[in-house]
Amino acid sequence: MEIERIEETGGRMNMGKWIEISKELPNNGDIVKTKIFDNNGERNIQELIRKGNLWWLPDMSMYVYYTPTHWLRR
Repeated sequence: MEIERIEETGGRMNMGKWIEISKELPNNGDIVKTKIFDNNGERNIQELIRKGNLWWLPDMSMYVYYTPTHWLRR
């Protein structure tokens, strides 16, 4: 289920498509916007970095204890 959403980035409006993690993964080391979207709605919307099977905060201080369901290119 791809979800179209308007995201504000750098003072300009950018139309982006959320990509399902199960269909495509971002490149290792890229910072991407992520979220969980399921029957309980949208939550945990934040920027993360994927390194292998783990998702890290952008400063690499710790990884999160969940796997996002969707991601958005920056």
